[in-house]
Amino acid sequence: LEHLMLDNDLEKIGNLSHKIKGGAQLADAADLIEACVQLESLTYQGDIEACAGQIKTLINTMQALEQRLLSAL
Repeated sequence: LEHLMLDNDLEKIGNLSHKIKGGAQLADAADLIEACVQLESLTYQGDIEACAGQIKTLINTMQALEQRLLSAL
């Protein structure tokens, strides 16, 4: 996502966010699903600056999910 943001490729960012959302739905990760929905929406709006901030939020949310899953092992 960060690499795509450097290229300002909102279409690919939206597509990747959609794929991440699908995986998040399988894991029942509501916070991650919401972060993906927000990012997808921002890409459709063409708001590059807001996308950059939301990408950081999405990555932080993914990392938090990873930690929760690892601690459950």
